[in-house]
Amino acid sequence: GSVTLRTGCADMGQGSSTVLAQMVAEELGVPGEAVRVISADTAATPDAGPSTASRQTFTSGNAVLSAAREVKESLLGLASQALEASPEDLSLK
Repeated sequence: GSVTLRTGCADMGQGSSTVLAQMVAEELGVPGEAVRVISADTAATPDAGPSTASRQTFTSGNAVLSAAREVKESLLGLASQALEASPEDLSLK
């Protein structure tokens, strides 16, 4: 499978797309190459503000991590119902 991350932050060489993809991959337990990043599309995402220094790693990174945790919790919840198992006994791979 794959994951698509949409972010309003613009990567201008500071590596924010790579960092955000790594955060999602680690939280969801998928390979980094399975995460596709679509950035700076303000028609589909809110404007993330200026991309100065490591600002996007902190601001967008925390938002991405929170969203990935919510997705993980939702997926495990759905899987636990379908498999009649406790979410704590399941993992994503």
